[in-house]
Formats: sequence, C-alpha cells, structure tokens
Amino acid sequence: MAVRDRKSGVVLAMVLILALVLSAAVVTFTRRAVMDRMIVRNRENLASAEALARGGVQIATGILAGQTLLKISKLVGEDLPETPIGDSTEDLSVRAGDYEIVTPSGGTLRIQIASSGTRLNLNSLMKRNKETKELEAHPSAEEFLVEFFEHVTNDMDELEEQESYDARELARSLLDYLDSDETSHTGGDEDSYYLDQDPPYRAANRPLMSVHELSLVEGFDTALAEALKPYVTVYPFTGAFGVDINSAPPHVLASASHGTEASRRLLGEDEVRQILRYREEGSIFCSATEKDPDRCRTLAEANLEGELFPPVRLPAISRTFTVVSRARVGEIERSAEAVVSFESFAEPRLLSWRLR
Repeated sequence: MAVRDRKSGVVLAMVLILALVLSAAVVTFTRRAVMDRMIVRNRENLASAEALARGGVQIATGILAGQTLLKISKLVGEDLPETPIGDSTEDLSVRAGDYEIVTPSGGTLRIQIASSGTRLNLNSLMKRNKETKELEAHPSAEEFLVEFFEHVTNDMDELEEQESYDARELARSLLDYLDSDETSHTGGDEDSYYLDQDPPYRAANRPLMSVHELSLVEGFDTALAEALKPYVTVYPFTGAFGVDINSAPPHVLASASHGTEASRRLLGEDEVRQILRYREEGSIFCSATEKDPDRCRTLAEANLEGELFPPVRLPAISRTFTVVSRARVGEIERSAEAVVSFESFAEPRLLSWRLR
C-alpha cells in the first residue's frame, strides 16, 4: 500500500504539472490572440485614419477651388453680391476649422485652412532687378527685418536661457543668403561661414523654400526658426506679397509695417485693434474703395500712414494655402499637411505634402 500511495502521489504531481503547463499555454494563447486582434485593429484604424486625413486635403482643395473661382469672377466684374471681393475672415475656408466631420464608422476629421496672406512672406522682401534680373533686397527690407526680429525675439519664452540674438546681423545674414550676389554685407565672401559647416553648403541665392531653411542661415538656430513659424511663410516663392490685413491673425498683423520709404514702423496695439474692429463689422480694406463702397475702408481710417510694407494688394486674393487635415479613428490619430497652389486655376498643384 505504501508503494501504491507513492505511485499515486507521483501521478497526481504529474497531473498538476501538466494542468499548470496547459493553463499557462491557454493563457499565453489567449493573450497572443487578444494582442494579435488589437494589432490588426490598430492597423485597420491606422489605414482608415490615413485615408481620412488624405481625404480631408481633397475636401479642402474642393472648397478652395470653388471659393477662388467666385472671387476671381467677382473681381472681373460679375454680379455676385454675396461674394467678397477679396480674402476675409468670413471665408468658408477660414470657418472650416470650426466644424468636426464624423464618419459613419465613428472616425472624426477636422480641417484647418490658412491662406498665404495670413503670414509674413519672407520672400516678399526680395525683388528682381529689372536690368540684371538678379535677386536683390528691397531698399526697406533691412530696417523692416531689424524691427521684426526684435519684436519676435523679445516674445520668445525664457530668452535669458537662450542665445542672445543681434537683430541687425540676423537681417543682414538673411538678405545675404537670399540675394543673387556672393558678397556679404561685410564685403567678404558670403559663403565662407557656410563652407565651414559640417557638412559644408553654400548660401541659397534664391527664395526660401521652407521656413525650416531659416535654421541654415548664419546667426539663426532651430529655436529661432521655431519661434518664427507662427509669423512667417515662404509661399508663394515668387510674386510674393506682404501681410493681408483683411485675414491675418492679430500676432501677424503686428509684424506688418506702415509709413513712407523714409519712415516705417510696425503696427502698434491700437492700430491692430482698430483693424480687428472693422473686420468684426464686416468691413475690408481696399486700395480702391469704389470696388465695394459699402464694405471697403481705407488704411487712413485705421490710422495707418502711407503704405503697408512689405507691399500687398488690397483686397488680396490668395492663390496659395496651407491645409492641415487631422483624422482620428479609435485611438489612432493621423494628420496630413499640404500646401496647395491655385496659380494655375485649372490644375491645383501640391507644393508640399507631409503625413504624420
């Protein structure tokens, strides 16, 4: 009986071990099955979110195509009483970001559209010499940039912990980087700094192709380029104009300058507030008020002296737009950012595209 009891004890121990192994296998299998299902679901949600974000860019392109066509038709004289003659904060493209689109499957999409006129186009500070066809700085560009850079760097958070910036050197370095010649403002070779970098490169001698490119300019760094992003754009590359005061947000309005060639200054707080008050009333600023006498106001009515700098046509009709399409499906979020150009209205062009 003692032998029988020992055998029974061994069998029981083996049964318990096998049961434990089987239970562990079942738990592992179940966990793996759950994880595989979650992975598959997340992949499906990722694909759906990417497709939804891409679709948002197409929706925005359709909105912009219709809006631009109506404005051009109004500009050439067609009787479209409900259509503004230029960009304004009442545009459908501006209000698109106020709405969230919900798909039948529960996904969400929000589209934000900004025209190039809502930012300061740094390329507008350059012009082509009529005789040599070379790119050169506007006579007022340096003084404007000095005041603008002082305005931005003064607002940078924790500036005391960052590098100190010389606004005039920044202005001169940027203009050297953009103009067609190879001579710096000091009279030396403007490429000497850039060729000493690792890897070496040369001054662009052309319009900026992205705001990020600013970090390549002598005296600039990533922190300053990031601080400038809410204020500036590089689109369109050519034929650029300054800030559109009919649609730009308040912080960008304060980066526009007014006055005469001999005396210019950035818009002050009171002037920005006056512009915003007129916009809230449904008014727009026009170079020729007879285009829409019921809505048009002159710069003088907002206490703005002389002309705006960089130069801008008022009312402006933007042809280049930045579209940010944000999609969410389940726990997955994807966004598509695109720059769409309507310079050739028959065929809108994508100038840049990023999916993240």
